[in-house]
Amino acid sequence: MIIQFAEPINASVQIGDNAWYALTNSQGVPGNTYQTANTNSVLLIGVITAITSNSITVASPVNAPLAGAFIMFSKDDVVNRNNVLGYYARIKMINYSREKIELFAVGSEIAQSSK
Repeated sequence: MIIQFAEPINASVQIGDNAWYALTNSQGVPGNTYQTANTNSVLLIGVITAITSNSITVASPVNAPLAGAFIMFSKDDVVNRNNVLGYYARIKMINYSREKIELFAVGSEIAQSSK
């Protein structure tokens, strides 16, 4: 199943991500309407198998999205579960303000990537 979009898709979408959809409702008054989604009815479409600048492909869809549905994606938590990997990290913090500021804390988590 190929899902086409009118706008370019999010740059973070990758092959292997899960595609989801939620039905939307129009709310508001004439001249000032907006779309809302029912978060209790989010359904899995399936795993994304191909990506172009304005489409995604799901090879074996679990649920087919309806026209006008809000499409979203999530990362596979098995792949994206790790902390920062490696032996060292370098950060640079810059204060562009002319005012004095206080930095209360900086924290990190690491996981050794090889031994």
